[in-house]
Amino acid sequence: MTVVSERSQRRQQERERKKLIKRWQKKLDKHTNDTGEVTLESSSVGLPKLSVIINNFASPLYNDAASKEEIDAIFRLVIGYWNLGHFHDDDKAVLFPYVIEPLLAHFDDPENALRKKLEKVTEAKCSEYDHDPRFIVDFMISPLGNKSHLQVASLPIKPEDFKSAHLKNSRSKLKA
Repeated sequence: MTVVSERSQRRQQERERKKLIKRWQKKLDKHTNDTGEVTLESSSVGLPKLSVIINNFASPLYNDAASKEEIDAIFRLVIGYWNLGHFHDDDKAVLFPYVIEPLLAHFDDPENALRKKLEKVTEAKCSEYDHDPRFIVDFMISPLGNKSHLQVASLPIKPEDFKSAHLKNSRSKLKA
């Protein structure tokens, strides 16, 4: 082996070592709190994927002929009902006009059939998924071949924080 090829091989190994160190440093930074302690625990470890849960509730509510906007509205409703499942009946009654009513207005549902199906989401959240602290804060539906892929962003926040932020946001929209 020549001196030039040995040198380039050492440089390549050094670059790979630096990339590996940088990758591990990013992972370490991600799991280090303000006091410098490394925490590898997560409140969502062991919980089922929210995208699967939401998709299971939403997919029976639309057909293949539904437009992208209709599908998006269905997912928004299912997510709204999921988030309401974190609250007791009094708080649900306060949030319902801000979270659900504007979304239901887009659907022709005179006999409340859609609403009855969606209430099963809240019931499931209160029973099967009662231990799940995650609120869904955003979602994205992206095409994946001839199907769609749902991505969900969630946060384990306190219900009262969600409520105050949502009511504040809804009221500021009303003023505008």
